[in-house]
Amino acid sequence: MISVVVRCRKEIEQALFSHWSNESFSIDSEFIDGKMTAGVVHSIPKAPMINWNEQTQNFLNFYLQQTTDFVQQLMVRSQRPSVCIVVSSSVVYGSQVDQVEEGKPVENNVWADWIVQYENIFSSLDKVGIRVVYIRSGVVLVEGSIPSTYLYAGKKEDWVSWISSRDLCRFIDHCLRLDRAKGMYHLASSNWVQKKSCIRNKRIRAFSRIRTFIQGESIFSPSQKIVSRRIKDLEFHFSQENVVKIKN
Repeated sequence: MISVVVRCRKEIEQALFSHWSNESFSIDSEFIDGKMTAGVVHSIPKAPMINWNEQTQNFLNFYLQQTTDFVQQLMVRSQRPSVCIVVSSSVVYGSQVDQVEEGKPVENNVWADWIVQYENIFSSLDKVGIRVVYIRSGVVLVEGSIPSTYLYAGKKEDWVSWISSRDLCRFIDHCLRLDRAKGMYHLASSNWVQKKSCIRNKRIRAFSRIRTFIQGESIFSPSQKIVSRRIKDLEFHFSQENVVKIKN
């Protein structure tokens, strides 16, 4: 039995539960005394998708503090896991005309700055021998889910860098098992699509209140063509090249 502590937003946690349902994996949300944990998976929360306000700032400050406490707890364990996988987002690069490979400077805005603060919390784990893998993913699309507010932010001509929840889980699994997986990786399909292709014929009444937002820039949902260059060194291949189908 392989024990993994998963502290991720709901759709990633559910996808991992489903992915490992037929394997010898035990998923916990907390460390259990006396139980050896093989790996840890941690993610940023959902993007606020609203104007930055005091309530948003307070929540995100609290999330950073929770994450700091979690990492401190991880470092003082007598039996530490061998790997920690940190799932963040490619939105740190903002809107880009050119293709974005690993190593590109990040954008200077409140959401990108917050994500970098979050990622930096885990940098101390190297000092205690825990291998750290950072995944800056495109928007995670779940088969059959309702259209995400992410797809309605920004402009219809914006490019969406996406990854299926299936391939995200496969890559997390791959990194847990592969000792040479370390450092920062981009994770997004090379089949970028424009938002107008994602949302065509998928407008629903519940989203009418944010349709006007489509015409402006969005720091939470920028236009990007993310390139996953480093994953080739790990011999990882995507299983889903066509954009994930979401509900009409």
